[in-house]
Amino acid sequence: MKADESVARAVNEAFDKLLDAYGSGRTDEAMKYVSQDDDVTLIEPGEDAFSVGQADVRSSIQIDFETTEGDNPVRVKRSWVSAAGDVAWINGEHEVSVNFRGHDMNLHGRFTAIAKKEGGEWRFHTVHIAAPTPDRPAGQAWPTQAGAGAPG
Repeated sequence: MKADESVARAVNEAFDKLLDAYGSGRTDEAMKYVSQDDDVTLIEPGEDAFSVGQADVRSSIQIDFETTEGDNPVRVKRSWVSAAGDVAWINGEHEVSVNFRGHDMNLHGRFTAIAKKEGGEWRFHTVHIAAPTPDRPAGQAWPTQAGAGAPG
């Protein structure tokens, strides 16, 4: 259900504004682009990075910024938007630049986000950020070395 051009543009703009505020540590502004639902969800890479609810999502955004040095600009490399009425979903690839413990890094990842129209604005209910598994060989479903996370 590919979104029409105006919806795709509006969803992309809202997502870019969310990411810009997130990457600059402007938590209050980032939360303006988060749905007001009690069960908003932010899923990030990491064992403990599953946040549900306004307070939990806010805390995760703050922790991400406070544990790095300076801004963490996020750039969407490519994305696709689909929609049905007042619900839209966007997925794609992104890159984030961070300085962690004195090391500059460019991290590549993927995302899926679900948005809905609230008060005429697109706000995100669920954002899932994924990081590719570095030890997964191309063309393989799982790492092939024993002890490298291979199932079984």
